[in-house]
Amino acid sequence: MSQQQLTQYVDAVRSAQTPESGPDTQSPTPTETDGGAAGSSDPYAVPDAGAYPSGELDVDGSTTITLGVCLPDGTTSKVTFVRVAGSGGMGPRELEAPAAAAATLSDATGSPVVLTGGGRVVGDQRYGFGPLRSVTHDGDSVRVEVDERYAINGTPRDDPRSPLLGSWQVFVPANVEQAETMGTALSAYAAGETDYVQASERRQAKKRERLFETFRSLSPGDTVSTPAYATDLTVVSHVYDVWATSITTFRGDTDKQVHAVVVSNPRGGYYQLGIQQSCSDDQLPTCYLSHSQNHLLTPNTEFSVSEAFKSDEIEVTAGGPADSAPLAIPSREADESPLPPKCRRQNLGDFEGVGDTTVREVFKAAGTTCAHTLANILYDDGETDADPDVIVEAIKTSPNHKSILDRLNNLSLEMRE
Repeated sequence: MSQQQLTQYVDAVRSAQTPESGPDTQSPTPTETDGGAAGSSDPYAVPDAGAYPSGELDVDGSTTITLGVCLPDGTTSKVTFVRVAGSGGMGPRELEAPAAAAATLSDATGSPVVLTGGGRVVGDQRYGFGPLRSVTHDGDSVRVEVDERYAINGTPRDDPRSPLLGSWQVFVPANVEQAETMGTALSAYAAGETDYVQASERRQAKKRERLFETFRSLSPGDTVSTPAYATDLTVVSHVYDVWATSITTFRGDTDKQVHAVVVSNPRGGYYQLGIQQSCSDDQLPTCYLSHSQNHLLTPNTEFSVSEAFKSDEIEVTAGGPADSAPLAIPSREADESPLPPKCRRQNLGDFEGVGDTTVREVFKAAGTTCAHTLANILYDDGETDADPDVIVEAIKTSPNHKSILDRLNNLSLEMRE
């Protein structure tokens, strides 16, 4: 197709899509502008760079949001978003210049924008990023449709958001170049070409991995300084994966899986020091220190937490094991036991439908009411001085004995996995 034929074809398509003017033709009310990226292979493409708003974008105030973003070539770039409409807060809010805001947003349709607000007053403010699909102006109100692809302090919505601006606020990139930069960053993230949208997230991830690697590399003879003690603690074991228990949170006590070592204090006492094995992307892992003991600890067993602090508050100095230094030996029994750590075990008395009488009878027969231990005895020939048949008869004192035996069987299957 020649250039002249292509031009004629495009003109014909435009003519067919343009309504004929006449006395019966009216402009739609309210006015709605659709995003021009609907037919584009790139959902973040700015449809008309020449029409993108320029100059002073701010309509409702001078608030801006600046974000460092990751690009697919490995570099980073800063994108500044300028607030066009909305003031936050609770309940309905009037827009200062709805017509001007609608006009500005219409020119930015198709561009990545930031949507925030909506009256949120608890927790960190949520920011949603994605293409601006449409703008609807009706009198003093302006409604936008934003197709979220990325969110800060939350997860993107599967369906587009269509809020009325006021308590909701919308920000657009300060110029077309920054709009295209943000579009490139979001496209690369969606395609898996980058692991992060924000450069700060990538820096945090690298720091987090360095901290994990530093702790996983600890060996006997290294020393660790912590905010808990003025003296440096000497590592006297290799690293093991264990559980740190009784960690107090606002929801109560909980347990965390940690990489841990046994350390000694030159002033006396032995501790287990661990770093949690995982944390959210916006955090650094926490370190946990056990209560002091006057005997050498077994490094492959769970421990109760006495102190907690951020992992970037510790400093490690490499060293070598001294000939006279003790070495904490792992428990062979714990390594070879089919049972989970004690903090992970269930008790028969916690089973629904098990009464006090049954608990007492089982304890008389087995010497324990640990459900995992009972499951190991009954279904995996676990070592015991008790008679399994007597244990079963004790369980049968409960009218729910069939469901109890089924649950114990399921626990045995879980331990084999």
